Amino acid sequence: MRTLAEVRDPTQIPDRLPLPDVNPDSSGLIHDTPMAGVTAVVVQTGPGVHYDNLIQSTGLVSFPIPYNASTAGLDSSQQFTVRLSYVAAQATMTRFFADGFAGMVPNVTGFQPPVRDFDDDGYPDATDADPSNPKVH
Repeated sequence: MRTLAEVRDPTQIPDRLPLPDVNPDSSGLIHDTPMAGVTAVVVQTGPGVHYDNLIQSTGLVSFPIPYNASTAGLDSSQQFTVRLSYVAAQATMTRFFADGFAGMVPNVTGFQPPVRDFDDDGYPDATDADPSNPKVH
Protein backbone atom coordinates (compact mmCIF):
# COMPACT_ATOMS: atom_id res chain seq x y z
CA MET A 1 0.00 0.00 0.00
CA ARG A 2 1.47 3.26 -1.10
CA THR A 3 -1.10 5.81 0.02
CA LEU A 4 -3.63 6.27 2.83
CA ALA A 5 -6.35 6.17 0.17
CA GLU A 6 -5.26 2.59 -0.63
CA VAL A 7 -5.27 1.75 3.10
CA ARG A 8 -8.83 3.04 3.38
CA ASP A 9 -10.01 1.29 0.20
CA PRO A 10 -7.75 -1.59 -0.92
CA THR A 11 -9.77 -2.02 -4.12
CA GLN A 12 -7.98 1.14 -5.33
CA ILE A 13 -4.58 -0.60 -5.42
CA PRO A 14 -3.75 -0.69 -9.14
CA ASP A 15 -1.53 -3.79 -9.05
CA ARG A 16 -3.44 -5.70 -6.38
CA LEU A 17 -3.08 -9.44 -6.69
CA PRO A 18 -6.59 -10.86 -6.86
CA LEU A 19 -7.01 -13.76 -4.45
CA PRO A 20 -10.38 -15.47 -4.20
CA ASP A 21 -12.14 -15.75 -0.86
CA VAL A 22 -12.80 -19.38 0.00
CA ASN A 23 -15.60 -20.01 2.45
CA PRO A 24 -15.61 -22.95 4.86
CA ASP A 25 -17.84 -25.91 4.12
CA SER A 26 -20.82 -26.85 6.33
CA SER A 27 -18.47 -28.31 8.96
CA GLY A 28 -16.41 -25.11 9.14
CA LEU A 29 -13.41 -26.46 7.20
CA ILE A 30 -11.55 -25.08 4.21
CA HIS A 31 -9.99 -27.78 2.01
CA ASP A 32 -9.70 -29.03 -1.56
CA THR A 33 -8.77 -25.66 -2.95
CA PRO A 34 -7.70 -24.78 -5.61
CA MET A 35 -8.55 -28.39 -6.61
CA ALA A 36 -9.67 -31.66 -5.04
CA GLY A 37 -6.96 -33.35 -2.98
CA VAL A 38 -4.96 -30.15 -2.44
CA THR A 39 -5.27 -27.33 0.06
CA ALA A 40 -3.31 -24.19 -0.73
CA VAL A 41 -4.42 -21.05 1.09
CA VAL A 42 -3.10 -17.72 2.29
CA VAL A 43 -4.18 -16.93 5.84
CA GLN A 44 -3.89 -13.32 6.90
CA THR A 45 -3.98 -11.94 10.41
CA GLY A 46 -4.92 -8.43 11.27
CA PRO A 47 -3.82 -6.61 13.24
CA GLY A 48 -0.56 -8.49 13.21
CA VAL A 49 3.22 -8.38 13.40
CA HIS A 50 5.33 -10.68 11.23
CA TYR A 51 6.52 -13.78 13.09
CA ASP A 52 5.37 -12.53 16.51
CA ASN A 53 1.83 -13.56 15.55
CA LEU A 54 3.05 -17.17 15.83
CA ILE A 55 4.61 -17.02 19.29
CA GLN A 56 3.17 -14.28 21.50
CA SER A 57 -0.02 -12.44 22.41
CA THR A 58 1.21 -8.94 21.57
CA GLY A 59 3.56 -7.49 18.99
CA LEU A 60 5.44 -4.22 18.65
CA VAL A 61 4.60 -2.20 15.53
CA SER A 62 7.59 -0.18 14.40
CA PHE A 63 6.58 0.85 10.85
CA PRO A 64 3.56 2.98 9.90
CA ILE A 65 1.19 2.48 7.00
CA PRO A 66 1.09 3.06 4.13
CA TYR A 67 4.17 1.02 3.25
CA ASN A 68 6.23 2.38 0.42
CA ALA A 69 9.86 2.89 -0.56
CA SER A 70 10.13 6.08 1.49
CA THR A 71 8.48 4.74 4.66
CA ALA A 72 10.72 5.28 7.66
CA GLY A 73 10.38 3.42 10.92
CA LEU A 74 8.41 4.96 13.75
CA ASP A 75 10.37 6.82 16.41
CA SER A 76 10.50 4.62 19.52
CA SER A 77 8.07 7.00 21.27
CA GLN A 78 5.50 6.37 18.48
CA GLN A 79 5.78 2.58 18.38
CA PHE A 80 2.81 0.66 19.75
CA THR A 81 1.66 -2.85 20.53
CA VAL A 82 -1.23 -4.78 19.00
CA ARG A 83 -2.98 -7.95 20.12
CA LEU A 84 -2.00 -11.12 18.26
CA SER A 85 -3.99 -14.33 17.86
CA TYR A 86 -1.03 -16.69 18.20
CA VAL A 87 -3.07 -19.52 19.74
CA ALA A 88 -5.38 -19.62 16.70
CA ALA A 89 -2.39 -19.45 14.34
CA GLN A 90 -0.66 -22.35 16.09
CA ALA A 91 -3.84 -24.44 16.20
CA THR A 92 -4.50 -23.82 12.50
CA MET A 93 -0.97 -24.81 11.51
CA THR A 94 -0.94 -27.86 13.79
CA ARG A 95 -4.20 -29.18 12.36
CA PHE A 96 -3.09 -28.50 8.78
CA PHE A 97 0.15 -30.49 9.20
CA ALA A 98 -1.48 -33.25 11.28
CA ASP A 99 -4.10 -33.78 8.56
CA GLY A 100 -1.40 -34.00 5.90
CA PHE A 101 0.75 -36.45 7.88
CA ALA A 102 -2.36 -38.57 8.50
CA GLY A 103 -2.82 -38.90 4.73
CA MET A 104 -5.85 -36.61 4.62
CA VAL A 105 -6.43 -33.50 2.54
CA PRO A 106 -5.27 -30.78 4.96
CA ASN A 107 -7.98 -28.60 6.48
CA VAL A 108 -7.83 -24.98 7.58
CA THR A 109 -10.17 -23.97 10.38
CA GLY A 110 -10.42 -21.87 13.53
CA PHE A 111 -9.05 -18.66 12.12
CA GLN A 112 -11.04 -15.44 12.19
CA PRO A 113 -11.00 -13.12 9.16
CA PRO A 114 -8.54 -10.24 9.57
CA VAL A 115 -9.79 -6.89 10.82
CA ARG A 116 -8.48 -3.81 9.02
CA ASP A 117 -7.49 -1.96 12.17
CA PHE A 118 -3.71 -1.62 11.85
CA ASP A 119 -3.19 0.11 15.20
CA ASP A 120 -5.71 -2.11 17.05
CA ASP A 121 -7.53 0.90 18.54
CA GLY A 122 -11.04 -0.32 17.70
CA TYR A 123 -11.49 2.10 14.80
CA PRO A 124 -11.37 0.64 11.27
CA ASP A 125 -8.56 1.94 9.05
CA ALA A 126 -11.15 3.15 6.55
CA THR A 127 -12.37 5.79 9.02
CA ASP A 128 -9.41 6.20 11.39
CA ALA A 129 -7.83 9.66 11.04
CA ASP A 130 -4.37 8.12 11.63
CA PRO A 131 -4.39 4.30 11.30
CA SER A 132 -0.77 4.16 12.53
CA ASN A 133 -1.47 5.91 15.82
CA PRO A 134 -3.70 4.23 18.41
CA LYS A 135 -4.10 7.55 20.26
CA VAL A 136 -5.77 9.20 17.22
CA HIS A 137 -9.16 8.07 15.94
